[in-house]
Amino acid sequence: MSPVSKTSLTITHITTATAILNVDGINFLTDPFFGAIEGTEYDASSVWQENPEALKQLGVRRAILVGHSWGGSLALAAAVAYPEELSGIVLLAPAAYPSVRVEWWSRFPRVPVLGQFVVHTLTPLIGRAIVRTSLKEAFHPQPLQEDYAEQSAGMWTTPGRVSACAYDERTLRSSLRALSPRYCDIQLPVVIVTGSADLLLAPQEHAYQLHKTIKGSELVVLPETGHQLPQTRPDSVIDAVKTAWRAVDQRWN
Repeated sequence: MSPVSKTSLTITHITTATAILNVDGINFLTDPFFGAIEGTEYDASSVWQENPEALKQLGVRRAILVGHSWGGSLALAAAVAYPEELSGIVLLAPAAYPSVRVEWWSRFPRVPVLGQFVVHTLTPLIGRAIVRTSLKEAFHPQPLQEDYAEQSAGMWTTPGRVSACAYDERTLRSSLRALSPRYCDIQLPVVIVTGSADLLLAPQEHAYQLHKTIKGSELVVLPETGHQLPQTRPDSVIDAVKTAWRAVDQRWN
């Protein structure tokens, strides 16, 4: 019988519903992290100042940080706060400006008493339908991947996780309003990837504007592609990371 290997997992929380996961030495910036600590709240615009040792604790040195959707705002915040700790960033359909949409359900958890009652009562009843509708928008114009939808629905539809995601949803606009004026200070290699048919974060309002603001950034527009790039265009994600590393090599050579 061959020996059973044990997987090492380290979790570093950096927002209410986002964390860096280190799995056997490989680092992932999750968006959202479904094991969020209920009752703990963070601000995306200052999260790296509040957690300055997050990357160092994971042994990450001069890494390229990849962020998708809301995770893009975290990557941008890291590039603004600690550029010396990074080699570059790759932004996949990033949320960069305060024009982000706020979903109606995110308002309920903060209502005193009634909010938590609504979350605990309605989440089991309509949670899966809401997740499925959101994912259809995220995957459009590609078809929804059923296995991904099923796994996501199972993780999203617990009251504690709904409350954590709702907090990030409601505070994202103010966080980006505070963060976005500093994008022009970013001097790291930046690769921005967006789908031309993104229904959740319009490229014209986020990716295109960000490309104009960050000097020397590279913009990749994927035709007939929506928001969920890691699932629908993994090849383009890998190409973007390779492009970023080439830019880093050129800078240092």
